[in-house]
Amino acid sequence: MRCVGALLKAALSVFIICSLAHAAARVAIQSQDYAQAREGFRTHLLLKGPAPQKFYPVNAPTNVKIVQYTVGNLKLRAWIALPKNRQSKMPAVLFLHGGFSFSAVDFEKAKPFLDAGFVVMTPILRGENGQPGAFTLFFDEVDDVLAASSFGQAGLC
Repeated sequence: MRCVGALLKAALSVFIICSLAHAAARVAIQSQDYAQAREGFRTHLLLKGPAPQKFYPVNAPTNVKIVQYTVGNLKLRAWIALPKNRQSKMPAVLFLHGGFSFSAVDFEKAKPFLDAGFVVMTPILRGENGQPGAFTLFFDEVDDVLAASSFGQAGLC
């Protein structure tokens, strides 16, 4: 019986190695700039809907301003907090939360940046927390992040 088990393990190992080698041979190395590649690609979702993670309503702390920024035809929200020692020009951090919904705990993780004197902007991406737009697992959401960055750079916050 041990021989059969050992043979099955060996056969499975060979199968996995061959499958991985075959898959690797079919993956083309991309040399095109990522931004250029994204310009020519459009997501075609088979199922449109919100982000898969459950969310709960979140109340902004008193030091947070909720702003709205535009991505295509979407109006999305972001939280912005200014440090206590405000100056005419301050460094900023665009803080991207983890998971597929935004919570107060996510914003707490950005607190060290705020305490260090940074302006902190945390965008809430399409399809999250009741936001408009369809969730695309980090493809169209890149546009959301770029638009939030442009919003912050324009001094609109």
